[in-house]
Amino acid sequence: MTIAVIFLAVVLVAGCGLLAGRVLFDFFAGRERAPRRRIEVTEEDMRLGVRCGPGYCPVARALARAFGQPDYLGIDWVVCGPESLRVLTTAGWQVAPTARRVRRWMQDFDRGRARGPVVFDAEFHLAVGPQERTGHSA
Repeated sequence: MTIAVIFLAVVLVAGCGLLAGRVLFDFFAGRERAPRRRIEVTEEDMRLGVRCGPGYCPVARALARAFGQPDYLGIDWVVCGPESLRVLTTAGWQVAPTARRVRRWMQDFDRGRARGPVVFDAEFHLAVGPQERTGHSA
């Protein structure tokens, strides 16, 4: 029993340390923590989305809708890639890491093997670097 209690205490402390580290990293990197957004890719998104089109794929359509900009498609407004999801808003580029499950879904869609719609949560932050601000390399 004592070992189990010690193990749980170590796990709890490590978990709190990781969370605190992430908050401190975001603070010192100048990132403002954003609430999670629910992204819902619908059957219509799948029907109208373009395979291998990072600004026109079903996930791009769902992102544009989630940010209240359903008519703004294309890589100048929204970009879905294997590493990050990006949406241009009036405040600048909002960026979130692409979750492994979403990355696999996008790959399946591009190969014609997507089985159905997908729903996921993503935590976006306002990009801070010059490359992130413009969406293009300097």
